[in-house]
Amino acid sequence: MRDETQALLYVIAAGALFLVAAKVLARPRSAGLRHPSRIACLGDSLTAAGLYCGDVAGMLGCEAKAFGYSSQGVGVVGAHVDDVIEWQPDAVVVLAGVNDLPSSNGAKAVIAGLTDIYSALKERGIAVVAVEITPWHGYSRAVGFEGNTETVNRWIRHTANVDAVVRTASLGDAQYRLLKKYDAGDGLHLDREGQAALAELIARQGFGR
Repeated sequence: MRDETQALLYVIAAGALFLVAAKVLARPRSAGLRHPSRIACLGDSLTAAGLYCGDVAGMLGCEAKAFGYSSQGVGVVGAHVDDVIEWQPDAVVVLAGVNDLPSSNGAKAVIAGLTDIYSALKERGIAVVAVEITPWHGYSRAVGFEGNTETVNRWIRHTANVDAVVRTASLGDAQYRLLKKYDAGDGLHLDREGQAALAELIARQGFGR
């Protein structure tokens, strides 16, 4: 009887996972994602250089502009949403929050801040491409706060009100540390190859290219 109960629980769990995956994959592809003529990238230092943003634009054949604010948390990044909206993009790639994670309430703060950003953009009819927090557990400030990353990324994948989700685990190892070939040297920032790899993930998962 116990074996039958365990088997039933396994079936139920598998079914639940299937439904969650189907929900994520079934996100409708908005016109802003199918045929964007102008995209913006909003974030912190990972975005400030404009490298992955330019790469994505090249893959999509559209215009792009990076709105990146080095060393800033999600609150400061979000304060620039009006600047992004004023530029009138069809879609916005949002990658922010890692600077807030090294604190006890880091995950909660990031989720609240990203919710505000996503909502402000969608209220203007702009498609939102949400990028997971990229692998950073090799960075010195990540120690002790690794759980915050999965909390935020799980929320982005399954709960956030966005048009597309970009998963970034392939940029790191099993401990969510940046692969050496993508690491600019501090375990947090992407080198040129890493920026290009991120752009490929965004173009494929965010825009279906």
